[in-house]
Amino acid sequence: MKRVFQFIIRQNVSSVSTQIRYKHRRPEWYQYRRPTEPHELAREFFDGLYSKRFVKDWPSIRCAMMSRKKYAAVVNNHTYSYEIERELEESGAIDIVSVLHNKAKVMCELISKDIVKEREKVRDDIMRHPEAETAEERASFIEEQLITNDKLQWLNEQLRTFQKLSNVCYGLKVYAYPKRNLTEFVDAYERQSSSSILNYFLLDGSSILPILALDPQSNEHILDACAAPGGKLMCIMQICKDGSGSIIANDISSSRVKRLKNVQNEYIPKNASIRERIKTTNLDAAELGEIEPNTYDKVLVDVPCTNDRDSILSSVESRDNIFSELRKRERANLPQVQSDILRSAILSCRPGGTVVYSTCTASLQQNEYVVQMTIQQLLHTYGISCEIENLTPLTNLLKDYFHYFQETELGILTLPFLEANFGPAYMCKIIRTR
Repeated sequence: MKRVFQFIIRQNVSSVSTQIRYKHRRPEWYQYRRPTEPHELAREFFDGLYSKRFVKDWPSIRCAMMSRKKYAAVVNNHTYSYEIERELEESGAIDIVSVLHNKAKVMCELISKDIVKEREKVRDDIMRHPEAETAEERASFIEEQLITNDKLQWLNEQLRTFQKLSNVCYGLKVYAYPKRNLTEFVDAYERQSSSSILNYFLLDGSSILPILALDPQSNEHILDACAAPGGKLMCIMQICKDGSGSIIANDISSSRVKRLKNVQNEYIPKNASIRERIKTTNLDAAELGEIEPNTYDKVLVDVPCTNDRDSILSSVESRDNIFSELRKRERANLPQVQSDILRSAILSCRPGGTVVYSTCTASLQQNEYVVQMTIQQLLHTYGISCEIENLTPLTNLLKDYFHYFQETELGILTLPFLEANFGPAYMCKIIRTR
């Protein structure tokens, strides 16, 4: 009887093992179902595209994109409450703008010391080997050498950069949790003040970076070319709540413009002076450059894109997904649309002004390629020249909160990882020189 049971067990185990081995060979007999839903198509597309660019990092990036993203809380200066800030700090959140300012000031001190040392070194070298006979000639020669010294020029340029960063977006308060801290903020609607104005608003932390790069000032004329849903616009309004400048919030969609106005009502008191300086328009962003050329000091252009994170997470029934069958042609035309909008933004910016281009995709074709193509077209067609500003000093000061893709040639690409699940988001700062 014992042998019979052993034989039955062996037969069952063998049968199961055969089934398992056969199941692993199922491509020979099993036809896989092709992805048909928008979010499935998005995942298949990104797997093919990004696995080649990010290689071994793509599985971690994909896992983060499929997870709940990390938020930052922007304190509403129009209903400032010390208690709100205290509660945010007690929960472990840190004001990353203050961190940026403090680190920039430290860098200024270090660079200033290096400048003093380099100037002393230049003087000592000249005094040891004087090339002028009189004291006046020697002093003139020293001054000439100090001005033309390459290292001193570089140090002075770095000093000016960090001096500017030590005061960038003054007044903006953005709280975020450090890497590996997965604490979530309480919904702003649950903390609504008695005046019905919300105390803070939540947005993807990577959305703060284009605002820091733009550095809007209260006396400037600013255009937000694709303003909806309004997160970046709200940041601009926190910085420019006082002053003589103006803010134009534009979006091509009437329903999204209505949403912009609702957001303003939720965060801006009716008697706030900034309301008089905000104008909401419903125009095609690709035409603004012809309507108002050479007008604005600074332009933010957050263009429509594949919106990577939302695309792979959208509901099966969502028609808003850019990977929907109904939007196939629109998706194919995205780079051209983005280029048209960016060209229009640069045309609407005055010479010497600033344009910040941003997306929420990691696509090379929608980011660097669009910037390169647009700048070349502007130069050849309009004779307009532009320069790309290096944003590395800014982003390095916040590297404890964000992950950046190191191989980006133009601009900055923020990539999501579980320990710092912001993005994906791209930004590039363009200075119109002529």
